Amino acid sequence: MPGRKCGASPAARRHPSTASVRSRVAARRSAASPAGALFAHGIDTFHRGTNLSAPQGYRFTLTAGYKTAGNDMIGFHTWQIGRRPSLASHFQSRQPRSTCLFRRASARRSVLERTYLAAHADALAGLGYEGIFSSQRPALKRLHIVDGTYELFRAHYSKRPSKFASDGQDVKGTAGVMSSLLGLLGDRTERVTHIAVAFDNPIESFRNSMFDGYKTGEGMEQVLVDQMDLVEEAVRALGIVVWSMNEFEADDALATAALQYSQDVDQIRIMSPDKDFGQCVVDTRVVQVDRMRERVIDADGVRERNGVAPANIPDWLALVGDTADGIPGIPGFGAKTAATLLNRFGSVEKIPIDPDLWDVKVRGAPRLAATLASLREEVGLYKKLATLRDDVEINESFDDLRWRGAPRKAFDEFAVRLGGLNMKPNRFQGQQP
Repeated sequence: MPGRKCGASPAARRHPSTASVRSRVAARRSAASPAGALFAHGIDTFHRGTNLSAPQGYRFTLTAGYKTAGNDMIGFHTWQIGRRPSLASHFQSRQPRSTCLFRRASARRSVLERTYLAAHADALAGLGYEGIFSSQRPALKRLHIVDGTYELFRAHYSKRPSKFASDGQDVKGTAGVMSSLLGLLGDRTERVTHIAVAFDNPIESFRNSMFDGYKTGEGMEQVLVDQMDLVEEAVRALGIVVWSMNEFEADDALATAALQYSQDVDQIRIMSPDKDFGQCVVDTRVVQVDRMRERVIDADGVRERNGVAPANIPDWLALVGDTADGIPGIPGFGAKTAATLLNRFGSVEKIPIDPDLWDVKVRGAPRLAATLASLREEVGLYKKLATLRDDVEINESFDDLRWRGAPRKAFDEFAVRLGGLNMKPNRFQGQQP
């Protein structure tokens, strides 16, 4: 019988006494088998990719129970540490009864499984578990890498209130970036330990010499231009490493970091939903995080979103185009058509010019094949533009990226420059985590 959700009714909140629970369990065991054998079994399962609703990208499941000497299951307890905000356990049994054992409604999301077990060790023992087992999830080492330029634009054009510094400068975008990063640093689901932020400063890069139509800073609001250096100072005032890109783009810095530090961590989290970062995703080891939609995008998520594997994202963007970066794509090629052809042939270079060789169903194949044949050189260029570089010079060691708290003096001085901030770091340098 499925367990009743804790706190669902007054009856569910009435916890049985240890003595009564022990007697019921003992009676049940005795009735089931004179030689009833108690067992406890801990299971750690990491469902990355199958439980994407959890910001951590995993679901922890713990099972304990007892069985008869004949290995017939009588009952079991299951704990699932889900997304948020509470931990609860349910008693599930073949008996016509369901009792809520424990309830912990806490908004704190950093409660570890071992803490939960320790807190309820006596209660578990009262249920007849003679040996309290331990099933612990080791702390994951993560690197969070952030596209600062994306964050600046998002903050500036958001509905947040206007913000002006003491000298009158519009600093809405900079204040928004600081607030966003402070929120990330304090997010107990993300558990940030190592972090870096990359900026385009200026917007132009080496790609502009390859293609005249590539994105530039032309038309960029002056209030944003005036904050390009300021926002980098702001991030450093939080004690976060900043990668300021000149020849390369911020995207290239993040792609390099995803490769360079991949052996140092359990997971790298690219804090941007932009499609071009899909090419950096590796299984569940390197993922994208869409904080707005609370979604983690692993390799399966890229396939679901774009229809192709991460390695094919540059090919896909070359065909479909990327308006944000000024890549026009190939006329007539939509997301589904591009995915169908790339999944069949592997890359844009391998798509046959002859439509009769397209042994997959594509509407308007002769017209599309003719267009692709006439733009072979262009599609090759677009693919190069869409391919992120992973050879940017990044000199920091992995330990250099550890967030040790904000430098108090630098933060306080910068907060005064901005005319005050509504948020503060949850830790300053020198304080214990």
